[in-house]
Amino acid sequence: MPKISVILPVYNAEKYLDESLGSVLNQTFRDFEVLAIDDGSSDNSLSKLTLAAENDSRIRIIKNEKNLGLVDTLNKGIDTANGQYIVRMDADDICMPIRFERQVLYMDSKPNIGIAGSWVNFFEKSNYIVKVPETHEQIKARLLFRSPIIHPSTIMRTETLSKHSIKFRKEYAVGEDYAFWVEALDYTEIANIPEVLLKFRISDDSFTIRKRSKEARALSYNCLKTIHGNMLYHLDLTTNDHQYLVHHFIGCGNDFIDDSFSILEVFNYLNTIYEANCKVNYFNKNALAFSLTISLFSTLRLYDKNQILSNIKAFVKLKPSWLLPGLVASIKQRLL
Repeated sequence: MPKISVILPVYNAEKYLDESLGSVLNQTFRDFEVLAIDDGSSDNSLSKLTLAAENDSRIRIIKNEKNLGLVDTLNKGIDTANGQYIVRMDADDICMPIRFERQVLYMDSKPNIGIAGSWVNFFEKSNYIVKVPETHEQIKARLLFRSPIIHPSTIMRTETLSKHSIKFRKEYAVGEDYAFWVEALDYTEIANIPEVLLKFRISDDSFTIRKRSKEARALSYNCLKTIHGNMLYHLDLTTNDHQYLVHHFIGCGNDFIDDSFSILEVFNYLNTIYEANCKVNYFNKNALAFSLTISLFSTLRLYDKNQILSNIKAFVKLKPSWLLPGLVASIKQRLL
């Protein structure tokens, strides 16, 4: 049995496949299998995979008879995996040479962690490094509004997924990975390794949420509303439709919806979240303070300076006890 099963979904990826697959096969850690799942490609992807498999016995090709989509393809990979760990990889991304070595060492030393991602270098169309939160408590609090785990950077404990039947769900047309992490929270701890272990390609082939149809954006909103609702459930907080829209606005800005809200509404809602958690203690208070502060400043970028200045007094009157520790944590994070 290999230590790692690499799940590599492939769909019309011939342009990047040689580089991507090469970065997997040339890892310093060698004990792995590659489950290359061709999801009905119409280009030369399957031919490239076949040639690579002839030269490296660690590659197992699985061919979907028709295009199943990412969710079913990923679940097929999970069900087929033989390794102690599952590593995710996309066919247009690039692994750093020490990725598997670092991730296996990390997971072997931390049996309480069921899923671990890493920092990521976004490249090609733009070039920057994304430093995601490291600890389980930080990630848990950030999941309240958005996903702080970069899916193709992850390694997962196969036994944990199997024991608790954690799968990607087809009902989430958008955010299937986000929903996956939220479901996993009930059964295991999640972390991020504070090191760049993956290069994530941003290409001209990418399209923005804003270019999607109104119907597609509405469907995406409904999926995320369910995910956010699953997180809010733990706060024993009754949330109406308007508050859900505010929550979504804080987490995603104007993506998927065209509504916007006053700064005071945002302030009040974040305060409501913190006060609800003080009663149930589902989130670590410091981690939640950091998450709320990051969410606040991210949302404030959507307003002009005059709007912000005119609402400061009202905000101060709320006496948000989470802001100071959140600011301190934010400053520390930037200094690291």
